[in-house]
Amino acid sequence: MLHLVVSRNTEDLAWLHQLPARCSVRVYNHGAPLDPGRLPEGTQVVPMQGGGASAASYLHHLKTVGATGADDHTVFTPGNPFVHAPAFLELLRKPHRWGDVQPLSIHGAPTTAQGRGIPPHRLAERDARDWIGAMAVRPERYSLCTWGSVHFMDEQAWRHAEHHRRQHDLPDGTNLAAHFYELCGLTRLAEDAADADIGLMAYGGVFAVRGRAIAALLADAAPQLDQIATLCRADPHYPWVLERCWLHLFGLPYVRLEALARPTEAITPMATSLSRVVASIDALLARAEGEPAPRHARRVEAAAPARLQSLRDQARSALSAGDADRAMALLRQAVQAAPQDVEILADTAALAFQRGDLATAVPMARRALLLEPQHAASQFTLAMSLAALGEQHESLSLFDGLMHADCARSFRTEHPELAAIAARQSHHLLQQQQQRSTALA
Repeated sequence: MLHLVVSRNTEDLAWLHQLPARCSVRVYNHGAPLDPGRLPEGTQVVPMQGGGASAASYLHHLKTVGATGADDHTVFTPGNPFVHAPAFLELLRKPHRWGDVQPLSIHGAPTTAQGRGIPPHRLAERDARDWIGAMAVRPERYSLCTWGSVHFMDEQAWRHAEHHRRQHDLPDGTNLAAHFYELCGLTRLAEDAADADIGLMAYGGVFAVRGRAIAALLADAAPQLDQIATLCRADPHYPWVLERCWLHLFGLPYVRLEALARPTEAITPMATSLSRVVASIDALLARAEGEPAPRHARRVEAAAPARLQSLRDQARSALSAGDADRAMALLRQAVQAAPQDVEILADTAALAFQRGDLATAVPMARRALLLEPQHAASQFTLAMSLAALGEQHESLSLFDGLMHADCARSFRTEHPELAAIAARQSHHLLQQQQQRSTALA
């Protein structure tokens, strides 16, 4: 069965008479009173105070009605779905072909006589990958950092991104979706978004959700719905942002772009005394309790010391319990909260290396070294990661600094087991270079 949720301002709802059978209708009316005699029998009308975006209606419905049958679909739409979903009525007759979270629209603004539109007419016409049979459906794929489409120049999206960054004093390159979820108190979704690159949205907020997906959202985040509603009332920017997030709120996964495929050179058994490397992770994480942080780190932590300390404590506990995934997620939150904290970046890089996630370990270690070029722990993590990736020249240079430079003396003293690993790995890489030179000769 279908359950239709309509957010109406001034639209004519005569099209409701064309709905398929077994479709209940609930209209959230922000406009002038409706004549019940002109609506299909059984239509429920809920008066809403003042005008408003669809966000207010959808959130009110989730809080007051919630989920229906696990296999039923609830369809969310503004009062005129056809602006965004020309095949809307035809799609309503094929719910058996929908996913649990199903976008139903194809564009935002209709194409003008000059060929302009969002998305451009040429793109919408040719991108049929998500169509359902002959019925046009096209979710937009967009950057989580710029809000802009990955397929065309969306100036409106960029303006919204700039507004969000200025409003919250965020640097360019911030994952705006993760930041928005943090504002809403949705920590798990913030973690998911922070680890991804691309989101998907249904233009106009025209989409359908199966009952079990609604139930999962309410079980996980019902208390946060009021917080989202407050944000949407405070600034018209947030309903626009929420339109980009609806599908993911209901469980559609974000897209993470993987590193380029490349040949790798495995770390040799001699160099991968990973038990020793792993044993150092707890010490790295525990530094916050023992040693004073560098001057710049103390300045950053002063902004939110309790939160950062809590994240580190939770990461240590998760790692002690053997839950490296949870520890990494917590450290990623700490990086987002304090992106200039060298110690947090170094800890995240070290744990990523421990897990074999070199695509994370390398950039995290590089970020730490950009802030503190002589940070020995980050040099070690970067050197080991680059050695595993076959980047022999740079890794040898880093190992040489760790073994001989005066700035790394304390590292050699405090972590002799890691210094020994660095020496063995350096020796192994030099041997490999000599063998290659001999073979070429």
